[in-house]
Amino acid sequence: LAKIQTATQAKELESNIEQIGKELELLIEIVSNLKIEDATQTTRIIDNISGMYAGMNQVKAAAKKAQKSLMGTEAVAEFNAQLKLLDQGIINYLDIADSPQKCDEYLTKLMVQLEELESKFVDFDEFIIKVTEKREEVYAVFEGRKNELLEARNNRTSALQNAAERILNGIRNRVKSIKEVNEINGFFAADLMIDKVRNIIAQLNELEDSNKANAIQTQLKTLREEAIRQLRDKQDLFVDGQNVIRFGRHKFSVNVQPLDLTIVQDNGAMKFHLTGTNFYDNINDEEFLATKDVWKQSVVSENAQVYRAEYLAYQLFNSERDALLNANGQLLNHVQQAASTRYQEAYTKGIHDEDAAKILAALLQLSKEIDLLCFAPEVRACASVFWANHLAEAQKELFKKQLKSAGTLLKIFPDTHEFDFIITELEQQVESFQNETALFAAISATKVAQYLFRELVRSNAFIISAPAARLYEAFLKYLKEKKSTRQYEQSVQELDGHFVEQFQLIRKWVNAYAAQSKAEDFAGYENEAAALLLQKDFDKKRVISTETTIEISDLHGAHA
Repeated sequence: LAKIQTATQAKELESNIEQIGKELELLIEIVSNLKIEDATQTTRIIDNISGMYAGMNQVKAAAKKAQKSLMGTEAVAEFNAQLKLLDQGIINYLDIADSPQKCDEYLTKLMVQLEELESKFVDFDEFIIKVTEKREEVYAVFEGRKNELLEARNNRTSALQNAAERILNGIRNRVKSIKEVNEINGFFAADLMIDKVRNIIAQLNELEDSNKANAIQTQLKTLREEAIRQLRDKQDLFVDGQNVIRFGRHKFSVNVQPLDLTIVQDNGAMKFHLTGTNFYDNINDEEFLATKDVWKQSVVSENAQVYRAEYLAYQLFNSERDALLNANGQLLNHVQQAASTRYQEAYTKGIHDEDAAKILAALLQLSKEIDLLCFAPEVRACASVFWANHLAEAQKELFKKQLKSAGTLLKIFPDTHEFDFIITELEQQVESFQNETALFAAISATKVAQYLFRELVRSNAFIISAPAARLYEAFLKYLKEKKSTRQYEQSVQELDGHFVEQFQLIRKWVNAYAAQSKAEDFAGYENEAAALLLQKDFDKKRVISTETTIEISDLHGAHA
């Protein structure tokens, strides 16, 4: 008993015990037939045999117990192995079930395997429950796969049917221009459009959707018959195939233009028009009339102010800037690939893609070099005057601490938006500044707040553009040459304590100089230079020498 390791060994032991039992029965029979004079001897022998029976029954019972225990353990292992094998089969069958018919076929195979598994372990109730659950799971999985394939097939056949109908419409228009029956027969025999329709019919038959295939086949046949009949009618009715009908000696012109409702532009106004007639009617819808600015715009990518190559460069710069910065000399290829898929924007290869690549190269160069000069001079001037003069000292100190913390966090987590609330608070303060002072009223408070945040998270100083620096220095040099520095400083000093009026006065002085300056065009930088003069904090170390404008030459486009 101690050596039993498997249920098979236990069964062999039980078989041996049964054989011993039969031999003991034979021994009892032999002893009973022996003529032994001493009855006590016969009794002793039979008692010994009975004792052996008792021991044998104990061993037999122990063997049965061991067999039952081992069968349970082995059954669990075997059942789990069979179940694992079944799971692998489910995965494999799902992979190769590429049609509803195969789904049904493989589902049947798996159901047979489950029936065999159930019959093999019929004595184990816990296994039967698992088999039942697995049966439901397999059925649900294959039904889902079957439905998925049926849906995909239906989508495919519907797409093929729609494609065939579009081609048939094209064929219908083509045959209208054919003037001979033989040409119609030749067209239906060899044209690529006809071959395409027949190919679609074959695909629908392969997908076992004979209804759609037959419907398209019928349309194709009917189309040919109608084309021939209409051509013969036209030849019989019309004079020389023209739009003139002859009745006896009389001829009548016929308008064959389709009667469609369209919109046409007439003398700068949009009107409803029935084609083939003299019917015109003005459109009075206010919402439609509000779109008058784009009535003459033929494509979405270009108007009188914007060249379509600019539009393409702008779109790509905003959406794919990081990828373009790493284009490694393949910028033109990247632009050409993008332009080739934007059919509605009407780009001409070799013209607009090459121009866009040049504009984009300039944009990318500036984006790497001009730092926060990407914000307009007026925005930075507004930020400088606001920060220096509007905020109370306590409020400014609180902002400085918050911005310092934000700068530390952004170095570690550059994509975080945890400090967006600071931008919102700054925007509210800038709006208050604009309302109270009427300075920079047309400037976006949002842009100013964004610039302030990005500038002040890294330092407390504001950058200066090179043109503004040149205007600042040229202005002071001009005052010195004209010996007017004292007059300027005295007029500004008289307004101490009134920074709004001071700034307005300084701006007038700077504007007057910039207007008469012939050395350079300082348009757009007057406010920034005036802010520097107001703060009296000009520092050449803060000047960004990179120019914010690039002149691009040799563009192919003819846009104004």
